[in-house]
Amino acid sequence: MKNLLKLFAIFFSGLLLLLLAVGFYITRVIDPNDYKPQIEKLALEKAGLELKIQGELGWSFFPWLGVSVADIALAYPDQPSLVQIGAAEVSVKLPALLRKQLEMRSLVLQDLTLTLQQTKTGQNNWSQTAASETTRTSDRSDSGQARNLSEALGGVLNELDIEAVMIRNAQILYQDALSGQSARLTGFNLETGRIRPEDSFRLQLQTALDLFEQEQPLLSLAMDWTTEVKISLSPLLLTLTQNKLNLDLVTPETGPSPIPLRLAADLKLQPQTPQLQLDNLKLNLANLALSGQLALDSWTQQKLQGELRAEPFNLKTLLSQVGQESPTTASAQALSAVSWQGTLAGDLQNPELQALTLLLDDTRFQGAFGLKQGGLHLQLAGDRLNADAYLPPPDASPAPAQSAAGGATGPIPAEVRWSKQELFPIESLQGLNLQLQLDLEQLQLQGENLEKFGLSVQAAEGLIEVSRLQAQAYSGQLQKTLKLDLRSAQPQWNIQGQVRNLALGPVLTRFAESDLFTGNLTLDTQIQAQGNSVHALIHSLNGRAQVRITDGVLKGIDMAQTLCQGIQTTLALGINPTQVDRSTPFAAMGGSFIIRQGVIRTEDLQADLDAMSLTGRGQIDLPQTQIDLRLGFTIVENLFKQSCSVNNRLEGLELPILCQGHFDTPPAQMCRPDTSVFSRLLRQEVQRKVEEKLGGKIEEQLQERIRSDEGTRNLIRGLIR
Repeated sequence: MKNLLKLFAIFFSGLLLLLLAVGFYITRVIDPNDYKPQIEKLALEKAGLELKIQGELGWSFFPWLGVSVADIALAYPDQPSLVQIGAAEVSVKLPALLRKQLEMRSLVLQDLTLTLQQTKTGQNNWSQTAASETTRTSDRSDSGQARNLSEALGGVLNELDIEAVMIRNAQILYQDALSGQSARLTGFNLETGRIRPEDSFRLQLQTALDLFEQEQPLLSLAMDWTTEVKISLSPLLLTLTQNKLNLDLVTPETGPSPIPLRLAADLKLQPQTPQLQLDNLKLNLANLALSGQLALDSWTQQKLQGELRAEPFNLKTLLSQVGQESPTTASAQALSAVSWQGTLAGDLQNPELQALTLLLDDTRFQGAFGLKQGGLHLQLAGDRLNADAYLPPPDASPAPAQSAAGGATGPIPAEVRWSKQELFPIESLQGLNLQLQLDLEQLQLQGENLEKFGLSVQAAEGLIEVSRLQAQAYSGQLQKTLKLDLRSAQPQWNIQGQVRNLALGPVLTRFAESDLFTGNLTLDTQIQAQGNSVHALIHSLNGRAQVRITDGVLKGIDMAQTLCQGIQTTLALGINPTQVDRSTPFAAMGGSFIIRQGVIRTEDLQADLDAMSLTGRGQIDLPQTQIDLRLGFTIVENLFKQSCSVNNRLEGLELPILCQGHFDTPPAQMCRPDTSVFSRLLRQEVQRKVEEKLGGKIEEQLQERIRSDEGTRNLIRGLIR
């Protein structure tokens, strides 16, 4: 038995020596360079690629099964060069491979150049021609078997040991003549330590990327990445720790100074679960510092989880450092302290930041932020916001002074008053896709304090809807809805609004620089218009309004005094008709208004004034800035007898005042009594008086008395005294 075992040992030893001898003979006697033509032919037949081996081929058999090659080129037939390799080297330890282990020396790839080109006709050098496609199709089953074999081999291997991987001075060149775009990835250097499962190894990568548009630089990026990598096979787990990614970005907007971006994080990737996890995340972009952690679950659902926070930063400084225009604000401190934190949710296509806390200088917001179906979704509720601090500073140049009568040169022309300048860039708003909900306890805007401010906006596909705009201001409540349709050549406006108990006096003083009117306004409006300038909107204004004003005062004119003077003037009692600036109080005023092409018309204006009631009709022509109103006053009580006494018989009669003029015409000059109507009314009163005194002889008496104007005047004087 011992002799038999000895015989087997001798046999296998001899067999091993024979294999070694064969390997030595193959590697030492057979020169692989003699078979370059056959190798190149095989590459063309099997892969449809033209392989040119211009350098030396080398190989080894035992104990390392390896190959080295220098100066090779790959290309599809009749196409520019695709791949050029200065040198490549790979070797596998044969005894380990027989034990189903993959043990490699350093994998070296040097001076790799990958060139991708596309012509103006759309042809490229990385796609096969019809002939090569036929060759590839005929061998598809073989390549499929190779893939299956590779997958099977990957499942069998349970040990991996690579001494190092080194890629030196690689570059990728891309040029698209069709679009005019090009890119260069240069200086690509990758180096690793020893790669073995369950052991950490160091990875270092440096490269630079340049992007061009029509040969003009768009972006230049330099990257330096170091990390510790660990691969676990059961279960499969990839861990990257001590990640340090340094990026320096240069664009035409930033100028020659690069924008620094620094990223540090610990990464775990579990392909079988699947899950991607980032812990201890720290990202610095210029003066912005982000930190937190996030996780991505499921490759199909791509669910996001985690937390992110931004330390306080100056937004103006950030925009300036990344090459964007920094806004000029009325307050130099605006946007100087911005920070936020929130919880990640949603998925990669629709990320959300929930439980968001945003600090904008002195304002604290709570809400949520997200991207849904390509649109921006923002919901914020805050305490106090001074919006004036974030608006552009007011123009320091003084406005030209105008007199109450429209200035020395007369009224402002309508074409000057209504600007034709565009209100907003239509194309920018047409692409707007957002949903915004904003609520504030207090908003300061243009020096005014708005309480309980609320705004809801939806915008998509050229349609902007403000479904909620509400506030409390000037002791009243305001609520509006707006629809702006930008899908046609001219923007279409549809506005509905409600105003309740708004104090008109301070509103007109603040925004119209006029104190001629006070009162509490209640208003319901439905307005349509089209255009993108004040001029276009005014000229296309249509709709209706219902107005009611209570506890009002019209300053600058005393309607009762004006009415009295009209009567006195008609009677030629010598009273100076020039109106003394006074005021006209009224308990209530209201009416309905129809708007057509910018002209506001009313037929049912009513008001209860002191000692009088008022009705009115007429129009306000906004395009022409003209007013034409007929006001009918009915004296209900003679409360002004001491200053201007009239006969009690006039009480109950409607006495008209005509208000005609320009917007800049003072009220005292605009509104005058209709003397013709006064005369007619007084004649009727005279006739009644005469009938009372003379009975049926009135015609005879009148014909005798009115032969002259003086006689008529004396008769009227006698009747009313």
